[in-house]
Amino acid sequence: MKRWAGVLVLMTLAGGCGQGNAIVNVDVWSFINTSSGDTLPYVVPPLVSNFTVSNTAQKISLVPGAGGSLADTVTVQGNVNFVNSTGSGTISIQAYLAGDSASASSPSAGFFPVPITANVSPNHTTAVPIPPVTLTAKFDSLFTKSAVWFRLSTTLNNSGVTTVQGKAIISALNLRVVINPKIF
Repeated sequence: MKRWAGVLVLMTLAGGCGQGNAIVNVDVWSFINTSSGDTLPYVVPPLVSNFTVSNTAQKISLVPGAGGSLADTVTVQGNVNFVNSTGSGTISIQAYLAGDSASASSPSAGFFPVPITANVSPNHTTAVPIPPVTLTAKFDSLFTKSAVWFRLSTTLNNSGVTTVQGKAIISALNLRVVINPKIF
């Protein structure tokens, strides 16, 4: 009888909270910051286009026990700073999510609809907000597992005669995952 009373309390709480969704906020930056995964240094020779620099995919632990649940929506937002030392050019950053480290290197794992882009100049830091982006349905199933893999990549264009050198630094990156938990 006590077990059924507990189930009834859970059902009442779930019913009283709208659809009974759970909201999980994941501070991705706190995971990638500890291993310098938030920083991508770059050195681009003069007159080079589409120069790409990537980091190694990193594991981000999620809420355990959500395996039987359905992710309803996943939203990401944050901030990136392009700290440039020398040269001028255009830089773009893309983020990738996947269920394993190898898949995080696939172009299909990129989740910004359009890479975040900025112009960089010598001895200047350009702060660029990552506006809230709701991920497409293809990423939903990733957030019902115990972990996802995250990777960053930058693409630089240097049309000048001076080497472009600096680093892209993620200063904030947050995921908001709305999960429809399966209680039974």
